[in-house]
Amino acid sequence: MATDETSVRVRVITIGGPVVGRISKGKGVRLLDALNLKGEFVAVTEIEDEHGTVDKSRFLAINKSQIVSVEEVH
Repeated sequence: MATDETSVRVRVITIGGPVVGRISKGKGVRLLDALNLKGEFVAVTEIEDEHGTVDKSRFLAINKSQIVSVEEVH
C-alpha cells in the first residue's frame, strides 16, 4: 500500500448479504468520497468470516450497484 493511502475497516451491506473487511482510500479522504470515485467496483480486502476470523488472502470486488450501505466499524 502506498504511503499516501490508508485502509478502513467497514461493514458493507449488499443485496446478497453483509461483508466485513477493509477498503483502501487516500489519507484525508472521506470514505464516501472514496466510494464515489469513478469505477463500477469497490475492492474489499481482509474479509472476515462469520466467526470474525480475518483471511488476508481473501478479496472481493463488489459492484457498487449491489451496495445498500457501508459503515466504518472499529
